[in-house]
Amino acid sequence: MIYPKEPMKDKELSLWANLRRKEMGYLQARALYLKGTEPNDEIFRSALRNPSERGTALRLIKDCYTLEQKKQILRELLELSRCDHSDLQLTWEIILSMPREYVLSKIEEWMDWLIPAPTEKEQYVVYRSLLALFIHMDENITYRLAKRAKEDTDEDVKEAGEDYLQLLKRK
Repeated sequence: MIYPKEPMKDKELSLWANLRRKEMGYLQARALYLKGTEPNDEIFRSALRNPSERGTALRLIKDCYTLEQKKQILRELLELSRCDHSDLQLTWEIILSMPREYVLSKIEEWMDWLIPAPTEKEQYVVYRSLLALFIHMDENITYRLAKRAKEDTDEDVKEAGEDYLQLLKRK
């Protein structure tokens, strides 16, 4: 038997109304921005580096950028896909919405730039994050990166490589 939910309390209603007002304000501001200007790559590149602005920039890029505009910032998007952050899924959605062959060719071109990280802990995160993205794109590039990770001197990175090699075997 399904029981009726308890009616929303005044505080919950107030919070909900506030959330909706803020969302409508955002949508109106976004519409005014898009009506008044073309997306500016420099503004967006700067916003992608600022965690407090990143989500807004990514949502506009996802919804409003043309494919050609997305191609112009692919390097920045791939850089964001190398680390763990709250907007990672949105970053992946944009990358995965682009033509697969184009993205793969750029990954191949930039692989040596994508991998290095300043610390061993960050190196592990880079490998894990890229492997998690690549598995959605292409088994060959995932295999090559997993093999590279397995040959790394860091035990955590090796483990990441082994995990993805096993995952690929099960596919």
